[in-house]
Parts: sequence; structure tokens; C-alpha cells
Amino acid sequence: MDRRGRESGSGGEEAGDQVMQMSKEPCKRIFGVLSEPISKTAKGDVKRTLRRDVTLDWIKAVCILLMVYGHTTRLGSMADVQNQIVSMIYQFHVPAFVVMSGFLNGLRKGGSQEFLKVVNRVWRPYLLLSPMFLLLLMWAKHMGIETSSKSPDSLMQLCLAFLKGKGAGALWFLYALGFAQMLFLSADSLARRMNAARSVTLCIVVALFAAATQLGTSLRPDFALFFLLGIAFKAVYHELPRSWLGCPLAVGCFLLIGHFGVENDLIRVTLVLSVIMALGSMAVRFKSSLIIKCGAWLGERTMPILVFHSMFNICVRPLSSVFLCIDQSGVLWSLLNVVITVSLCLFADKLIRRMHFHYLVFGK
Repeated sequence: MDRRGRESGSGGEEAGDQVMQMSKEPCKRIFGVLSEPISKTAKGDVKRTLRRDVTLDWIKAVCILLMVYGHTTRLGSMADVQNQIVSMIYQFHVPAFVVMSGFLNGLRKGGSQEFLKVVNRVWRPYLLLSPMFLLLLMWAKHMGIETSSKSPDSLMQLCLAFLKGKGAGALWFLYALGFAQMLFLSADSLARRMNAARSVTLCIVVALFAAATQLGTSLRPDFALFFLLGIAFKAVYHELPRSWLGCPLAVGCFLLIGHFGVENDLIRVTLVLSVIMALGSMAVRFKSSLIIKCGAWLGERTMPILVFHSMFNICVRPLSSVFLCIDQSGVLWSLLNVVITVSLCLFADKLIRRMHFHYLVFGK
């Protein structure tokens, strides 16, 4: 073979290696951590999607697990101890969720498409599932099943709870989040129509939040405060705080609130930011660990867990007597309740995807 043939042969081998290398891309999803994900458009062009933030997914995973634990019915000899733990969890886990929601919403601009996204992805699950949950609560009360949420006494109370976003378990979060996002997008649209600076948007949204919190809905002042805090972090720093300093700060806040009974809004804000700092630093430091990867994978699926776990908590409640026979303290029941409930939520999400109903329920 002459020199030209050898060169063409080696060139073909190199081209073949390149094709094989390209065929191995995109990298597969491993525990929800995406590395160089690639998708093809309708024209066959290669388009790289944004890499998910492992830190945000990890924090969401921790918060959603604590939320599921907080909505379990504490039973057994250690029920009082667990209730004290849950009262401390309630100080930060939902506010941390709200801060991250405001952070992710921070740079969105008002427009018809963005308004439709809020309706489809936030309010649609609430509109579909909250009546089912309220009816399930009424059935549980009729059957004598104890639940952590108060059941409506009549259909009139059910309708009022549905319209105000109250009493619908964790689904109230979607109700309030939808309101917050709509108000932010409205403020941004108004500011852009006035050709005003982005700083004016923040002033307008604060005024809208102040008015909305007086309507008696689930959009409470503290929800608005933490949502605005997340927007501020996005606008100013473009990232959430991450530091091991959050650990001692969180411990100090827990002692002030739990042991000394100090009630102060600024201490609660410090506690929420401290938890976010500590969890964010943990995600960065142990990013390659199995726990963080599994947590990030779970964090990508917080929406189905958020909307389904209250209903599944009621469904698994009759199993408590079995576990209390094994462990009378009730700790085993609470932990297994979280595991069973989360597993059922993930199974329901998988089933909905298989049946092609995911867009109908979640709008995406």
C-alpha cells in the first residue's frame, strides 16, 4: 500500500474512533447528576442543555424528606419528642423551599408564556389534586383514621378551603407559590411597560405582596419575605450562600429558638440561611459521594413527592398498628412511613409518565 493509501487508512480509523466516541455521547444520567447532556432538535442539530445544579437538588431533597416526616402522624411513647423535633423542622424547611423558589424565579421576565407556565406547572396540580385530598380527609375522618391535617366538616368548608388554599396539606405551597410567581411576573411586566429599571420591579412586587397577604389566602407575609430573599440572592449574587459557617449558626439559632424560647423574625431568617449555607457547602464538598448523588436524584423529583405525599400518608396510616407492635416508641413507624410514602410517590410519578398523563397533571 502506498503512502497515500496508508494515510487514508489511518484517517479512516481516526474518523471511526471519533464516530465511536461521539456515539457514546450524551452521557447517561447517573443518580440525577448530568454531565454534558446533549439532545437533538427537529432539524438534527445538536443542542447542549443546561447542567442541573446539584446543590439546589440536594437542598430540595433534604427539605422534601423533612416535609414528609413532618406530615406523618406521630404515635407511640416518643410522640412528644418527635413533635418537638417537627416543631423545629417547621422553622426552616418550608422557608428554605420558598427561598429556592424565589432564587429560581429571580431572572424570569413577565410575558404570556411565563404566565402560562405558572398556570400549567404550579396551579394545575393544585386544581386537580387538592379537591381529591380534601375529599380523602373527609373520608378518613368518617372512617376514624387520625391524620395530621384537619378535615373539612362539610362540602361548603371544602370549597372555601380549596379557594383559599388552606387545609389542603402540602398543596397549599403550590397555591401560594403560584400567587407569588404571578405577582412577580406582573410586577416585571408593569416595570418594563414603564421602561423602569429592574430595581423598580422589586419595589412593585413588594407592594403587590403586601396587598395580597391581606386577602386571607395562603400567601402569608413570611412566605413573601423568603420569596423576595431568594430573588435578591439571584439578582445580586447569582448563587445561594454556601459555607460551613452555617453549621454553628444553625446550632446557635436552634438553641435560641428551642431551648431559650426566643421568638424573633431575624433569628428565623438567620436559621433558614444557615441551613441553606450548611447544606450547600455539604453538597459542594461531597459532590461525588453516593449520598449527594442520590439526594440530587431525589431533588429532581420533588414535585410529585410534594403533591402526592399527603394523600399517601393517609393511605398508609392504617399500617401504624403493625409497626407499633414491633416498636412501641413510634420511631420505626415514622421512619418507615417516610420511606413508604416517598416510594409510593415515585411509583405514582412513574406510572403517570407511563400512561402519558404527566403533562395533564404537571403541565410538562
